[in-house]
Amino acid sequence: MHQSGIEFPGTSLTCSIPTIKEKLTLDPVGQYNLSFGYSVNQNLNYVWGGNNAQIVIPATWHFNKRVSLTGYAAYSYQWQQLLGTSTGTMWGGGCLNYSF
Repeated sequence: MHQSGIEFPGTSLTCSIPTIKEKLTLDPVGQYNLSFGYSVNQNLNYVWGGNNAQIVIPATWHFNKRVSLTGYAAYSYQWQQLLGTSTGTMWGGGCLNYSF
């Protein structure tokens, strides 16, 4: 049975830590995500309830009020043994931001 909608709604806690005269900010995010029967685990049972927790640590360098550069590292741990996934995943990325 296929269900549409969001698979992992969750709660998160975030903050912004200004450093280096407000040119560099750290904005860590902790998140706890839920599953509502959309995904299947390795025992072929649909998963309900808590599914994974993750932490993301972005650092943003503000060139001026409009332009900034962000890089981040993230780690996610899932304990439901979802089919086709690993228990722990680490990744990173970045972006150039322009505000108007």
